[in-house]
Amino acid sequence: MMERQMRATDANAVKSSARFGATLNTAVQERLYVLVVAAFAAAGNVRREAGDTPRCASNLIGVARLAFPEQLVEITFRGTLPGARGEAAVVSFQVR
Repeated sequence: MMERQMRATDANAVKSSARFGATLNTAVQERLYVLVVAAFAAAGNVRREAGDTPRCASNLIGVARLAFPEQLVEITFRGTLPGARGEAAVVSFQVR
């Protein structure tokens, strides 16, 4: 179940970051909110399979519940994008 949700969440993250002209590799921070910290080991397998994974500061936060009862993982990303004049813009988004 955790691997399936992690795959879906990563797919949503790829789509969301593309809307900003970014990839997961432009992330500078990610926060993973999980119900079962021990089940997070499954997420490592999913990330290795995906290839386009963030290489950034990462926090794993165990929580008592998430937005939906069936939800096991939620991820927030923060990334930088180059601006028109070489300035960096910061973008944040959350995926389920």
